[in-house]
Amino acid sequence: MRTIRIAALAVAGLCAASTARAAENAGAWRAIQTSEFRQGFVAGIASYLLNQSSGPLRLAYAECLAGRTDLSLLGEVDAYMDRHPETQPYTPDLAVTLALGEVCGAYTPAPPRMP
Repeated sequence: MRTIRIAALAVAGLCAASTARAAENAGAWRAIQTSEFRQGFVAGIASYLLNQSSGPLRLAYAECLAGRTDLSLLGEVDAYMDRHPETQPYTPDLAVTLALGEVCGAYTPAPPRMP
């Protein structure tokens, strides 16, 4: 889970300058953008997380995202944002990354423990 959070923060930092971020914050993004735009945006973040990760994290994202549609991923993101209203002032890319990190957290292997 910690690995996904670290990856989420790294992705958010890389995406901060993205031109696809048409709204100032995630709350406005949900209200302003069309469902089709948001579906594509979420799919783009999911694809980035999958393609830019490696090893066990890549396998976790591949297993988690397999068979999911853009619409189902958007539903997961919307549900996450409903459960976490504190994400409203975040940038859309960070809110989506955190939501996908939570959705795919169950697929991530536990970090090794010291004996």
